[in-house]
Amino acid sequence: MNVFIEGPNGSGKSTLADYVKNLLRWDQLNLHHRDGDQFRRYLAEYGRDKTVFVRAHWSEAVYSRLFGRAKPFSAKEYKTLTDAATLRGVYVLCLPNGHVLKERYQARIAQGLGGAMQEKLEAIDSEWAMWSQERERADIVYHSLDQNDMFNTAEWIVRMVREREVVNV
Repeated sequence: MNVFIEGPNGSGKSTLADYVKNLLRWDQLNLHHRDGDQFRRYLAEYGRDKTVFVRAHWSEAVYSRLFGRAKPFSAKEYKTLTDAATLRGVYVLCLPNGHVLKERYQARIAQGLGGAMQEKLEAIDSEWAMWSQERERADIVYHSLDQNDMFNTAEWIVRMVREREVVNV
């Protein structure tokens, strides 16, 4: 069993993942783009057990489209990765509304994280729309409203993991 936490930059993925991994006492792995065969890389990583993943193949697909890169997977590869991740995993999509994301990006820019964040801020509406298409696939959609929302969502994730562990035994 694994947990996959996805969503746009600034959506609360890392904060939620840190809390969930501590509740479960699992490992955490951040999967960011790397050069090479993306399909094999993700498939190999998904063979892990008891891992909270931050970023996965869904990010690879969204950001490739957003930034005009070549498709990282064929349709069959994408389906295989999705099936592998969701067969014994919980897919959490962090998706606060676009206004909240813009505020968070602007705060990061004000803290001196400048250039890259400014470029991402300009593409945020497109990014949010792409992530919104993932809602139906996700087991849980986390809106990152406040700390209580984070605690409640983390507990919900843990309950779902425990229920699925029992079913998969």
